[in-house]
Amino acid sequence: MNAVTSHPAADLDESESESGLASSLQSVHIEGELEGLLLRITTRQHYKNQRKSNLEAVYTFPLPWGATLLGLNAQINGQRLQGTVLEKKQATQRYEKAIDEGDTPIMVERSESGLYSANLGNLKPGEEADIEIEYAQLLRFEQGHIRITLPTTVGPRYGDAHATGGLAPHESVSASVLTEYPLTVNITLNGEVAKAQVHCLSHTVAVSHTETATVVSLQQGGFLDRDFVLILQGLQGQSFASVASDGEAFAVLASFCPALPDKAPQPVLLKVLVDCSGSMGGDSIAAARRALHEVLKELGDQDWISYSRFGSNVRHELPALQPCNAKTLKQVAKLVDATDADLGGTEMNQALTNTFELGMNQKFKGQITPQRQTQGTDVLLITDGDIWDVGGVIASARSSGHRLFVIGVGSSPTESLLRQLAQETGGACELVSPNQDVADAIVRMFRRMHSARCTSLRVDWGQPALWQSALPMALYGGDTLHLCARLASLPTTPPQLSWVAKDTPMQVQAHQVNPQADPLLARLVAAQQVNQCDRTDKSRKQALELALNYQLVTDQTNLILVHVRQEGEKAEGLPDLDQVQHMLAAGWGGVGSVNEPLVSYSRRAMHGISMRASAPMMPSMDDLAMPAPTVWRNRSVASAKVDALSSVTGDDFVIPAFIRKATGDDDSSPKAKKTPTPQAPTPQVPTSQAPRPQARKLPPGTAATPLLILQTFEASVQDRMGSQRFVSALQALDLPAQMETMLDELIKELGTGAKAWALVVQWLAQRLAGQFTLSRQGERQLRQVLKSENAALLQKLKETWADTVDGFVSVTNQILTHAPTSD
Repeated sequence: MNAVTSHPAADLDESESESGLASSLQSVHIEGELEGLLLRITTRQHYKNQRKSNLEAVYTFPLPWGATLLGLNAQINGQRLQGTVLEKKQATQRYEKAIDEGDTPIMVERSESGLYSANLGNLKPGEEADIEIEYAQLLRFEQGHIRITLPTTVGPRYGDAHATGGLAPHESVSASVLTEYPLTVNITLNGEVAKAQVHCLSHTVAVSHTETATVVSLQQGGFLDRDFVLILQGLQGQSFASVASDGEAFAVLASFCPALPDKAPQPVLLKVLVDCSGSMGGDSIAAARRALHEVLKELGDQDWISYSRFGSNVRHELPALQPCNAKTLKQVAKLVDATDADLGGTEMNQALTNTFELGMNQKFKGQITPQRQTQGTDVLLITDGDIWDVGGVIASARSSGHRLFVIGVGSSPTESLLRQLAQETGGACELVSPNQDVADAIVRMFRRMHSARCTSLRVDWGQPALWQSALPMALYGGDTLHLCARLASLPTTPPQLSWVAKDTPMQVQAHQVNPQADPLLARLVAAQQVNQCDRTDKSRKQALELALNYQLVTDQTNLILVHVRQEGEKAEGLPDLDQVQHMLAAGWGGVGSVNEPLVSYSRRAMHGISMRASAPMMPSMDDLAMPAPTVWRNRSVASAKVDALSSVTGDDFVIPAFIRKATGDDDSSPKAKKTPTPQAPTPQVPTSQAPRPQARKLPPGTAATPLLILQTFEASVQDRMGSQRFVSALQALDLPAQMETMLDELIKELGTGAKAWALVVQWLAQRLAGQFTLSRQGERQLRQVLKSENAALLQKLKETWADTVDGFVSVTNQILTHAPTSD
């Protein structure tokens, strides 16, 4: 389940965001080529500034699981530019310098949640820009088919995008029913894969053939509201190897497609855990029920099962493992029929932990052999994966001792989380689109569960490896396994993979080693090495060196380019931030359906409702008691708009500038004295990821704390309609006498209240660096206000008033530490 909040519908033009301002993102075009199992993709994002002020567009988007970002190109004002990978701090400084100098920088960075952000700064009114992002992905045979998934949207996720999701404030992600972005796709299948039977599970496509290639094109009507999914069938999985020169060494990629012995299926101890949060409503929960009924068909007399559902809490409907006799299966089938998306939020970590702890029903425990008890238990997780706490969930799963077999459902499941859960526990993952026949996916999953567990995995490269990728926790017949190595000399024999399956030694070997002239192979091997570096200082230093040498975007590096403008063409002032909203995923939470036509199935009728994934602990759809989508569709646009306006609280509504009372706007006047109101300071959350306040004016006399000053400043600069009004917002706070005196003296020295307050905010941010981090919009505002001041004077003032600021911070912390708590 995910956070939902209401906002006034500012305009009936569906191309506009909830603020009533047109989105800068206009469309996305995807070009791809598949050769063997290597997929290369170029995504072109087209932007246009349709506003009257300069813009900074920030678009946070997903890439497929395991993709390696290769390059950045841009077209601005007829000029084509190419990006370069720099260390993150250096790239960020270069980006900010270009913003300050009126140039147009573009930067792509990676977040901790498997997402990337494209930052386009200083796009002037009426200007257009194209950002091209290139990436590559190694696909896999999965028991008879190849799946191509091109993610297009980030659905609303449960939790805090900043505290647990790792997003910076400017990377915040939201999904809106008001936005629409056209999508076009062309995928070319070359060589042997051109002979495949092509099925598109998500869109209507046109398929054309040449002598050597098959071209798959998205027909008219595509939008960024669902993953683009192609299934390629009729191909035979093979093992092969490729090698390319890598400086003085050689990079090798070995792709093994093993076969396991065809013996009697191994019994399974299966704990079924189903996501029943609100986001699963509609298509997703329907797909989950279909999958569960197929699961029951695969269970035999030797298997055991428990059945649990989760949302805000977990409900163990069949609370202990029981043998799969006719009575148990009938009981579970009834539970499946009654399963619905009715449990609120998505507390996946808690649900998994509780499910891991489930034991066997003591009544039946004597029926299972001691040998089977020692083989461990499997968890079948069915979910859309829409959460931000990815790291916490993976850590819990990794230490559980359970294999996780994951079924990802919905039009845009969080593939990065689901596949990593499976990989880290030795399980497997299958993604099931809403209109896909789920039976085949369940059969494949149980084929893996029932297969013999493989041990003693080993790969022979024909020589000692300078570096090789880690071996997996599990091996499944018919599933491709990609392994990489860096060798000192050119290999003369193909790599060989060996293992033991149920006491039977087995092996598979590539037929030959194919030489490659393309430097891409070396970059893919380096990317694998970077991903396997741990968090130690030595490993991170090595990972940074690899990322810079091979031009890879990692958590330590960004891609950047700068369009340097001619004098007279420079952008003036600070750009307004446009955080590009995503389209709401088709079928999310029961809103519309993937099976409906590819048009605005519910957007026009739902004006004023916005799904915000970045706001933690906000009301769920269940809490808001929203009517069913069919009711929305039958209501008039006018009534929907009125309802949206009437549901907005005072804190959510931003008063337009032209009707605001202009009090305290003159920052050149001395700060007005206020009569202090005796009041205990409000305790603040001592964390850099504390929830940022809504952009609103605080009541006069509100007791000030250092953290509240920073939060109030941030709220003001984030507000498009009041980014220059931070002085008025800060003056509403009740400061101690020493701070009042300091501000008065600073105004005398610097001449304006804006400069005085900017200096104070800067000082407090430095002292609370471990508790609060200014957004880059906040830092820009401070630089803009103070840029004309002499650095030596600012340093002198900082030294003069250091004791006052330190005392304010220290005393406030003492008060908060000893503040009484209510029972």
